[in-house]
Order: sequence, then C-alpha cells, then structure tokens
Amino acid sequence: MRNRKIDFTVNIPKEETDMRRAFCLAAMGLVLISMALISCAPAQKTIITNSNLPGLTGRWEGWVNFGLGAGPGFMCNLVITNDTPPIQGKVTFVQLPQSFAMIFPADSKTADNSVTVNFRNANISNHGTLIAQSGENLLELTYYGGASPKIQGWFYYWATKGTFDVSKK
Repeated sequence: MRNRKIDFTVNIPKEETDMRRAFCLAAMGLVLISMALISCAPAQKTIITNSNLPGLTGRWEGWVNFGLGAGPGFMCNLVITNDTPPIQGKVTFVQLPQSFAMIFPADSKTADNSVTVNFRNANISNHGTLIAQSGENLLELTYYGGASPKIQGWFYYWATKGTFDVSKK
C-alpha cells in the first residue's frame, strides 16, 4: 500500500463565515443590551419603618409634574425635619410660572412664585408609605432605598394634583 495522504481540510465558503461572524456579533450585542437593561432596573420600593425614618430626614431635590404634558415639570424640594411620627416637613415648588402660582393661597407663595406646602402630621401607612392629610389636602411619599435613594410622591393641594420625584442632597 502506498502512503496516501488524506486531506481533512474543509473549505467554508466566505458567505458562511460572514454569517457566523454576524451571528456572534448579534449574540454579543444581545448580552450587552441585557446587562444594560438589568443595571437600569427600577429601584425597589423600601417599606418605611420607624427604624429607617432617620435616613429620610434632610433635603431632597427633584421635579414636580402637575400632569400637564410631557417633560419633567418644575423644580421642587422636599425637606423632612424629624424622624419620629408624626413626621413634619415641607414641599416647595420652586419658581412656578405665574399661571400656576396664582392657583395657590397667598400665604403659601413667595415673591419668586415658589409655593411651600407644609405638613405636620405624616404617619407611616399600612403600605409602608408616609401619608399626611390636612382637611382635603393630601400627600403620600414612597421611599426607594439603595445606592441612589429617592422619594416619589403624589399630592392633592388646593384642588391641584401632581406627582414629584426627588433624590437626597
């Protein structure tokens, strides 16, 4: 028998190589997109308890939206002044346009059309939020702890409804 050399080389056409490369790139892209989406997952609601109330005290800054369309709305500040129920503090809507500011009572407005809503009787609800009520005015705060804590809330004040989203400063 003669020594025959057997060639096991498989020649893959260029089109198949390009398809494999495209498939690998698409798979890597999906993995990267999945990782990005997981890292941007919304923060989990943190139940407010007496033990975590001290972390809520202080100044929070963000945006208020009166539900009048897209966009972040107007700047607002939330200040929580104590850490034992009843919780006290204030929400300030900063430099509202005159058309919004005129809705609110004169004693809650400043010269620059900022409106301050004080609350003195917020308590922890059965759902782990803070709720304050005075007459028909209502405020509810939901806490989202973690690396970047924030508070989201909604209010009904002088027949005006809105939401706000603030971060600790």
